[in-house]
Amino acid sequence: MHSHGGRPVPGTTSQARPAALPLGSVAIDGRLVELVWLTLSDSILVGFPDIEPKRIGTVVMRESGPGFVAQPGHLDWLRYKDREARLLHAAVLLRSRRT
Repeated sequence: MHSHGGRPVPGTTSQARPAALPLGSVAIDGRLVELVWLTLSDSILVGFPDIEPKRIGTVVMRESGPGFVAQPGHLDWLRYKDREARLLHAAVLLRSRRT
């Protein structure tokens, strides 16, 4: 049941998703990368579990197709051997399995 101003709205039901939903992890050239889907903004956080800075970037879902917004701390790593494209593909694939 949805609520409006703290009151339930009759006749509505909701299967609420968590705001942050772990999609899992992938290995890219021997490095573990974690993916977390932010369901409210329909974006995916991409990060290292064990390296600072953790955040590699964010996959954003747009009408024209998904895109990757890289964080400056890992640009050299991302550009090597199409890692950015591989991360984008993995993130979109894992998200599609959850929708």
